[in-house]
Amino acid sequence: MDLSKEETKIVVEALGQRYKNLRARPLRSSTPAADRANYESTIKLIDLTIKKVLSYKEDNFPEEEMDESVDDIEAAESLENEKDYSGYQLLLVDDDTTDRSKVRSMLEEQGFENFDESDDGHNAIALIKEKAKPYDLVRCDLNMPTISGLDVLKLVRQEEKYSSMPFIMISKKGNKKQFEEAVQAGVNGYIVKPITAENLLPKIDLLLQWPLLL
Repeated sequence: MDLSKEETKIVVEALGQRYKNLRARPLRSSTPAADRANYESTIKLIDLTIKKVLSYKEDNFPEEEMDESVDDIEAAESLENEKDYSGYQLLLVDDDTTDRSKVRSMLEEQGFENFDESDDGHNAIALIKEKAKPYDLVRCDLNMPTISGLDVLKLVRQEEKYSSMPFIMISKKGNKKQFEEAVQAGVNGYIVKPITAENLLPKIDLLLQWPLLL
């Protein structure tokens, strides 16, 4: 490993920050076993990589430990294709029936089974408050009649019970001001239409594991 002092500093700082971020977000009790295994393996690999970068010499670091950690991660990733999403409860809020149906179909293909739906922001708030516990994730359109998705988010975040409930906002336009307002209101994810499996599913999967991420 041939790194300059500056390159070493950059690598170690980046890995250290990643390590710190992971440790700052402990897993939820409902996190699937495969995700737990991937979490622990990722932390182990980061820790070993930092040691390897700092060691400089191959003979000062047990290469087999790195290989074993990589094997652990590959094994955990192979299990990700078998994730069980059937226990998650999602709320889909959108006055556009076509978009709402499209998103539901995408999620059903991934194994999600439990959905509540609303075409109105006021009704969405009522559904959220009727639940004994917060939804595992809310997907809400920004532009709706009577009350916007942004106002729904603001009203929901006023209550401590829903302060960390994963909330994804969907917008027709990439408006910087709207995005900033959503971030300030506590949104966890922001997607500009068109909605595709590529821009929606990874964000949902990530937020189910790390609900505080944007």
